[in-house]
Amino acid sequence: ISMAIIFGFQFLMPQPDPIERSANDTNTQTGIDLSQTTPQTIVTFEDKEKVLSTSKSVSFNNGKISGSINLSGAIIDDLVLLEYRKLLDINSEKINFLNPVGTKDSYSLDTGWVTTDTNIHLPDSSSVWSTSGSYLDGKNSVILSWSNDQNMTFEKTISLDENYLFQVEQKIINKSELMFEAFPYGLSKRKGEPEMQEFFILHEGPMSVTDSVLKEYSYEDLREDKKIKFSSLGGWIGITDKYWQTAIIPDQNEAIQQTFSYNSANNEDSYQTDVVGSKISVGSNSQVSHNFKLFAGPKIVKVIDGYMEKFGIDVGIGHVIGDPPIHPLFTLRTQMLDLHYSRIMEESGFL
Repeated sequence: ISMAIIFGFQFLMPQPDPIERSANDTNTQTGIDLSQTTPQTIVTFEDKEKVLSTSKSVSFNNGKISGSINLSGAIIDDLVLLEYRKLLDINSEKINFLNPVGTKDSYSLDTGWVTTDTNIHLPDSSSVWSTSGSYLDGKNSVILSWSNDQNMTFEKTISLDENYLFQVEQKIINKSELMFEAFPYGLSKRKGEPEMQEFFILHEGPMSVTDSVLKEYSYEDLREDKKIKFSSLGGWIGITDKYWQTAIIPDQNEAIQQTFSYNSANNEDSYQTDVVGSKISVGSNSQVSHNFKLFAGPKIVKVIDGYMEKFGIDVGIGHVIGDPPIHPLFTLRTQMLDLHYSRIMEESGFL
């Protein structure tokens, strides 16, 4: 009966088609492409703790997630889900969700700037940032900064809430006479694929909301197509597992470019989902800013619903989140996940 309701609803009320937009309405950026170059080849994988010890970082722990922000590149490449374990055994290992390059299952979140002006020196993955603090506890923020040799400073003010959401405000402080155009970006990058259930009602892999339409792709889709690109007004992009998900969320009124991409080297697959925001003009002796929200955590219904309502995030059914949910597949999917892990937590003595 449940399956009949789901498929009957989808037949009678299909998802809306993407909204047609003119070139002036969308964020089509000539020359802006974050899709991956040949990924760095790792000959021998190292233990996570050993890799993390090679660079300085800002630690975080809000009681639900812990980890660190790597000051080499200012990326979030270490995140542990404190309330979840690999097995029902209370002594089993907690879920290592994000992991640095050099480990077997590297997976990270990043934000930054890109420009078509080759004369401007931007921070990259090897840039070492300084920090105003060493710890995030879910109530404070830290400011990361990096300066080039052109009298420009790049800042990231990063905060973490009580659950699974980071907010990153990026700034370019230009104290020079140079003028240029910059595009903010946010991305999630993963090496390899997780172990998947491949249950037909449950999507696992890259996904986005693009012009209010939910788009889902398998890892196989990306291996075949190599790159899939869209323009959208608002929305988000990310990668979902059976129980956990990452998402890059821009302002919901911003014209953006979304890209799914794949690359491979020496039998090592690499998948990336990214958002490039609208062009921002950086004047001489001026500063500009931009904000991304980064989600990394379990798909708990009440938590995600709270974000939807608070920030007006589009669910991908043509409605702004905050309206009553009407998509039974979305509701059933998240409720099943929530119920399953609630039972695991109870049986393991966590609740």
